[in-house]
Amino acid sequence: MPFCSELPSIIYYDQRPAGFEQRLDELEAANFRRLFRCRYCAQHWRVDDWDKYQVQFALKVPTPSRWQKYDSSHLQKELLIRSRGISASPCAWAGCPNAAVIGFAICASHLLQAGVRR
Repeated sequence: MPFCSELPSIIYYDQRPAGFEQRLDELEAANFRRLFRCRYCAQHWRVDDWDKYQVQFALKVPTPSRWQKYDSSHLQKELLIRSRGISASPCAWAGCPNAAVIGFAICASHLLQAGVRR
């Protein structure tokens, strides 16, 4: 089974498996992100450039020709929920029906809007 297929659609870059970079060939770079292709299975990955003030993501890109415009907010939300969990408390944002993320008073959607990535 190819290595990439064993990984979720999005991961925190600092939690990438050993040898991740060695499998990838860089194809393009733009807007503080890079597009890579796995030389073994041809899976495309978008990786955020390093920034000391921002958490990096590596995510699978379904359409390489549109990698720069790919909206990954739904994947980021899933990763935030997967890594932190959902509490029994409702989101404190006025009128929001979602549950808050554990350790916060607001839901994953509002955390992402506020710039929280982890």
